[in-house]
Amino acid sequence: MKTAIASILVLASAVLAGRPLLHKPGFSLHTGRSIGNPVTGNSPQLGKRQDVTMKSLTGNNSNPGVAYFEQPIDHNNPSLGTFKMKYLWSTEAWKGPGSPIILFPSGEYDADNWKFVWNRYNETLMYQNVAQLAVEIGAAFLILESRYYGESSPFEELNTANLQYLTHDQMIYDWVNFAANVKLPFSHNSTASNVPWVLAGSSLNANLATYIAHKLPGTFWTYYASSAVLQTQNEFWKAHLAFQTYGPKNCTKDVAAVIDHIDQVFSRGINQEKVAIKTIFGLQNLTNDADFLNALGGDPGSWAAQKMNYRTPSWNQDLNDTYKWCDVVEGAFDPITKKYTKATLPGAEGVGMQKALNNWGSWWKDYRLPSYCLKDYGKFYPGLYQENSTYCLESFDPNDPFYTDKSVGNPWGRQYWWQQCNEPIAFTWAGAPKGVPTLSSHLITFDQFLATCNKLFPPGPKGEKVGRRTQDEYNTYYGGWSIRDTKRLLHVNGEKDYFLPGTVAAPQRPGGPLQSTPEVPTWVIPGGLHASDFSYWDDGEFNDDVLRIAGEVRAQLKTWVSEWPGYHGKIPST
Repeated sequence: MKTAIASILVLASAVLAGRPLLHKPGFSLHTGRSIGNPVTGNSPQLGKRQDVTMKSLTGNNSNPGVAYFEQPIDHNNPSLGTFKMKYLWSTEAWKGPGSPIILFPSGEYDADNWKFVWNRYNETLMYQNVAQLAVEIGAAFLILESRYYGESSPFEELNTANLQYLTHDQMIYDWVNFAANVKLPFSHNSTASNVPWVLAGSSLNANLATYIAHKLPGTFWTYYASSAVLQTQNEFWKAHLAFQTYGPKNCTKDVAAVIDHIDQVFSRGINQEKVAIKTIFGLQNLTNDADFLNALGGDPGSWAAQKMNYRTPSWNQDLNDTYKWCDVVEGAFDPITKKYTKATLPGAEGVGMQKALNNWGSWWKDYRLPSYCLKDYGKFYPGLYQENSTYCLESFDPNDPFYTDKSVGNPWGRQYWWQQCNEPIAFTWAGAPKGVPTLSSHLITFDQFLATCNKLFPPGPKGEKVGRRTQDEYNTYYGGWSIRDTKRLLHVNGEKDYFLPGTVAAPQRPGGPLQSTPEVPTWVIPGGLHASDFSYWDDGEFNDDVLRIAGEVRAQLKTWVSEWPGYHGKIPST
């Protein structure tokens, strides 16, 4: 259970963290195997930007400035004091006083994790859409660290009492307060009342940007929300619909058959049979069934981070590539030799349940498990994890560092776990309702998730507890699918996004997907994935619609910035 949510964090960061691209690979979207050999070739060299100068008060994209801003611990009770919130800044594209500001909050990560937004470019283009926007509108670019992350935590120990002030309300007030009052090192008069500020975010950041446009308008001038998952759904089985629709048909068929078989075996409750299944995966030490089922749920869940350039050599061994996992399930890739096989590729009928079960088991036993815990967590707890350890997948030992490590720099995403548990944006890998084909076990439930939350965050000394809002309370309070009447807010989503059923583009949304208007333009990228427009150069190398829509987004934001009343800034003419 515990690594299910932790994996989502890793996957989400992988979505946005692009890499240099190669040529277009050939692979079939309806089979679990690449066509021919993986693409070969040399990565294009990153070109040097021109006219980058170092000044004492000028941060640039290679060496961003670092500054701090005093935030109230509790915006509703300033008497509790303040803490320092870190932000990074670059004026490399800035055209001087009066020019726009782009604010990019760090979301559920340390600010330093986002430096790649600046550091990927060629001689004419930045590879991240918001960085390219800064160039095109002559803006300074700020990355604001979120409360409780990195250097911006008001408390050193993340216990239940201290985490009471980590809420989405507090976060959106942080952003508004910062924009309204910050005295930037390079310009003390560039607050949101003096120049147009653009608030840009993807995924959770896009949610919060949308909430500000809805609940706290009037500070930021315009908002860019990429893949905002606004309608929280505790048992988010619809997330697998994209993979079932667009993924390899042989793989999805076989995986559904394997899950159905495992559910039948586990429902009988005969321990010997359950151990036999777990042993196929090398996971027989996971005595709790929920831990085992959640571990398997992470494989189809990897679609959440699928990128269009994962079939290139630099990514070909990446464990988050859903197609690599499908290659193993369908017998096209040998997880022991780590080489492609010469087996005849099955059609949509797949290899059948038994072969798929054994192949999927080998994916874990021979490919993932040997270094899984040791690689991801060994450096944090020397000596605790060995090769083939399953301890990091277990969630029932109260002495596990998953429960006991309350440091800000913990590797489990404790802060994000709190956010998931306290305000239900959990989107657990639950199975579909009975009778509906599923890629995650029907036996995975939201109640299991809540039990883990209560173990992670027991009551504090003054009765402090986790669980601020229920799913329905959260959707009612923030608006969910019903958010309307915002201004200068744009939404971008991907047709194939794992999280699409929670966005304004969801077919399941009452009344259908949100229709585009002049005040709230919306785009759905054909073939797009999660936040494809944000790292537009990566996915755009393989999908022209990504490049087209990313350009249309920048054009719209540029138009809105130029409409700032009495705007005296300098927007480049080209």
